[in-house]
Amino acid sequence: MNDSWDQQTGPDPVAALPRDFEGFFIAWQKKYLKYAETRLRSREDAEDVVIRAAVIIHRKWDRILAHENPIAFTFYILQRLIIDYWRDQTRQAKAEHAARILARDTPVHHPSADLAQFNRLADYEQLDQALDELETHSPVQAACVRLRHLVGMSHDEIAVLLDINSSKAKNETWMGMRFLKARLDRPHQGEGSTP
Repeated sequence: MNDSWDQQTGPDPVAALPRDFEGFFIAWQKKYLKYAETRLRSREDAEDVVIRAAVIIHRKWDRILAHENPIAFTFYILQRLIIDYWRDQTRQAKAEHAARILARDTPVHHPSADLAQFNRLADYEQLDQALDELETHSPVQAACVRLRHLVGMSHDEIAVLLDINSSKAKNETWMGMRFLKARLDRPHQGEGSTP
């Protein structure tokens, strides 16, 4: 009899997690930072989000250790903070826009919005747009692609973070890459021949 409970689908998430917070943070900080940077495109913002995640994780450490998949729980905290970051940015942009309309003055300059940063971001624009589209289409595929190809994690590590099995992580990564390739290969508006 082949019972599904007897089959191991990947690494044991509890065994992969150091029992002390410091050990966890040392082991996962770089990966979480790299992932946050792929989502935020700014090293400073990524560092800020990872530090805020670390504070929350530290505060909830005992609860995290009791969770059935503690690594996935910590990754969920990081993902929520990234979403909160974008919400804050949207609110700030709306407030600045409203202030410009009311003042009918010159545009407000945001201190972090320098020309060099915008030039660097332009290189990623097409990929970012495709990843945003994938995020809307399938958040799991988008996370798998980011973690595998931008952070460099193995399918087993991705499986633990997303609380899925390794086969699903591999399949979701492949499907996400296929989606991105189709989006990146299509002609851009204004390119190509016209009849």
